[in-house]
Amino acid sequence: MRVVDLFCGAGGMSCGFSMEGFEIVLGVDISPVAIRTFRKNHPEAEVICEDIRELSDFPKVDVVIGGPPCPNFSRANYWGKNPELGLELVNEFLRCVKLINPKYWIMENVPQIVEYINLHDFQTIQILNASDYGVPQNRKRCFAGVYVVPRKTHHSPATVGESLDGLEENEVVRFFSDFAVSQALISKETHKTKGHGFGYKIIKLDKPSPTITSHLSRNSMSDLVFYEKGRYRRPTVKECMRLQTFPDDYRFFGNKKEKYIQIGRAVPPLLAKALARALRVGRKRLLDVFN
Repeated sequence: MRVVDLFCGAGGMSCGFSMEGFEIVLGVDISPVAIRTFRKNHPEAEVICEDIRELSDFPKVDVVIGGPPCPNFSRANYWGKNPELGLELVNEFLRCVKLINPKYWIMENVPQIVEYINLHDFQTIQILNASDYGVPQNRKRCFAGVYVVPRKTHHSPATVGESLDGLEENEVVRFFSDFAVSQALISKETHKTKGHGFGYKIIKLDKPSPTITSHLSRNSMSDLVFYEKGRYRRPTVKECMRLQTFPDDYRFFGNKKEKYIQIGRAVPPLLAKALARALRVGRKRLLDVFN
């Protein structure tokens, strides 16, 4: 099936759909550095770096995916909330969906968006936790649209690495093994400090990480840290890539701050892969019934 990715960013969602054999036809985003990253990792797709509000011509595809910017809805944005602007971009996403008229479409955003969107506009609204789909991270996100809700591939954080359905067991186990080896010197100590007002969130190797966010782009110490050799440090760009389940050969462009922002805003590819697989398998079952 052919896919258009709106508000594509660095391409995390497209990466997961590509893993399931979907053809990424077009990526659209207003960020030049994110588009550069998307173009490098999805060379088969056309890319447009432009304000989506200026676009009205799209290719015919089966699936539309995308995540309108979420800071206007996020609880992390205490002082700059502007849900009206966020809803304007949600409406632009829906306008494009109507123009393209795909069989399926999925809009991703933070869970708080449920407070603002009209349930009548969406066939399915579901909040999924990435850790239920092989992502070593507790990351809850809302997925709204016309799609098939994927079955969980992991029981709970206590059974990380156990494949139930869909993802290849060796693939998941190898990911965690590589990550553990690369971080062999990091302490599992649960020591805490007040940090920046709310307290540090410690990444521990025996549990899914707290949510990776674009806040890691701050020059000062982030609230999300490793505790290593008696010191706190923020995770590296490569570590954030792995916690988001980007392939190691996925290439990010920009300076360090821009890379943290792109990674923190992305949909984890393994979660996107689960969504894509549910679509592919569900569509095949429907075709089998009608044939």
